[in-house]
Amino acid sequence: MHPIKISYGLFFAVLILTACHNNEGLYRPSEQAKYSITIGIESEGQELEEALIDEAFQLLKSQLVNYGIIYQSVEVAPDKRQIAFNIIGRLTAEGEDDPGLDYYLNALAGRSQLEFWETFRNIDEPVKLLFGQLVKEYNIGDKLVFTHSPLYPESVYPSAVIAEVAPGDMSLLDSLFRQPEVAGRMPLNMVLAWSFYTGDRPEGGAFFELYALKKTSTRGPFLTGSDVLSIENSATEEPGMDPEFTIDVGFTPKASMILANKTRQLAQDSNREIAILIDGYVVTAPRVMSEISGGRCQISGNFELEQVIKITDRLKLGALPFELRVVEAVKL
Repeated sequence: MHPIKISYGLFFAVLILTACHNNEGLYRPSEQAKYSITIGIESEGQELEEALIDEAFQLLKSQLVNYGIIYQSVEVAPDKRQIAFNIIGRLTAEGEDDPGLDYYLNALAGRSQLEFWETFRNIDEPVKLLFGQLVKEYNIGDKLVFTHSPLYPESVYPSAVIAEVAPGDMSLLDSLFRQPEVAGRMPLNMVLAWSFYTGDRPEGGAFFELYALKKTSTRGPFLTGSDVLSIENSATEEPGMDPEFTIDVGFTPKASMILANKTRQLAQDSNREIAILIDGYVVTAPRVMSEISGGRCQISGNFELEQVIKITDRLKLGALPFELRVVEAVKL
């Protein structure tokens, strides 16, 4: 297995050159802009190094490429901590409508958050007690396919996945879990979360996985994007197989120690799982077999190339030590 680093700069150049070759260049200074969006950088009164502002500028410009946005101009005002975008539209197929202002706001102001959580298992008593009560009192047994039945003591396989749920039943269960009388029954250190991807049952039918996360601090996760030093994407290839795209994360020295201590504890505690979340959804929940030292980890999640590039850039924005705020967004 040979790791192959994806060159972000090369991808940027190839996409720009390809678009220009097709007379669909993303930068079109002579055309009239349809939208004006100004993004402000806020750091709670702290001084911002010019290099950080430039990093935000480069990442936001990369979002134009990632989302196929055609622009007339991009202007930086470091003294105001603002970046202004004059947007023409999006590269679209013939007959496809303009996606509208919200699409461009999501592309430029959206930041993804990375979180690392401990998890409960399907065989843990708090999980069995909670879902046993919910199944009996709210008649939701047909909505949840449990990996371990909360109504019967026999164990199947210890797992961080509590249940599988059909996509059409998620909103109903979300509403139930938010009801005060149900939320009040949950342990104070438990948070429910859905999987990022769907799975497919052998007999047919898609499902999302339901996880029970365990709070280990006042903020919930034991590591977040603020603990990250570097985020890159990469790919591994094996002969005769499609490449697997991953996100490589490097942590600060302090976070590296937390990760090493936490994974050592979980490995010794029956190889428990860590749930890795992006924007509140579980991307992967691997079992911890040994201590993770060196301050680095790799996130895999059946990513497509375009998807992993978008997620990586949004995570980089989310890890920056300041907030991005929409100062102005208008249709011209």
